[in-house]
Amino acid sequence: MNTTFNMIDIPGLIKGAADGKGLGNAFLRHVLKAKIFCLITDCSRYESGIQELIDVFEEIIDYIDQKFDNPEIKITKQDDIITLLAYRDEELILEKRILLMINKFDLINDQDIIKEETTLLWDKLLEFLKTKKI
Repeated sequence: MNTTFNMIDIPGLIKGAADGKGLGNAFLRHVLKAKIFCLITDCSRYESGIQELIDVFEEIIDYIDQKFDNPEIKITKQDDIITLLAYRDEELILEKRILLMINKFDLINDQDIIKEETTLLWDKLLEFLKTKKI
């Protein structure tokens, strides 16, 4: 069985893209065509790398809020895959799978650092989602 897929490298979102900054909504509209997101951060940059992932989540969620007129958004996590679900009147209108990855395995004590960064990433992401009331 032959299988093909398209993969695009999105260099990053600027803060405020959901409000039209930079390529803004056109960029986010293109990004949301993907069924699966793989968000990668460089753990050698510690907190700034984690904050960039949270900023990407924020822009995506803000854009979904605007595009679908404030739908109910739910996020679940299973086996390191995040599923973002958007509902309007109890009807599923959007479903995206998100894989978070931490890069930079060439550091001294890399396994300890990766474990620490992964824990920090999930803690920060959960904190962010609580502020968004998701």
